[in-house]
Amino acid sequence: MIAPSILKPVSRRLSLAKPRELDRVRLREDVSVEGGVLRKGSAGTVVYRYGNADAYEVEFTRPLAALVTLRPDQVERAVSQKIKRSMPRRLSYKEQFEKWPKAA
Repeated sequence: MIAPSILKPVSRRLSLAKPRELDRVRLREDVSVEGGVLRKGSAGTVVYRYGNADAYEVEFTRPLAALVTLRPDQVERAVSQKIKRSMPRRLSYKEQFEKWPKAA
């Protein structure tokens, strides 16, 4: 017999798993921090996991930079969120050749 967890979509199974270090997470509720409020849905990165996921140290960069210790019920894994590139895309050899200055 097939286990019921196998029938769930992959994104659903991942969202139920406990976040690990360097996972992207989202806030489930508003959190007050020094300098403002991080709103529900704000995305951050887990930089440290205390014990057996008793608490998480999460770094946020938007809308304000903050390092916050959160309970497991305050965060969820951000599975489907796209992460923006911090570096521009590298040009292909053809694109580099086309941009090369032409000989006079």
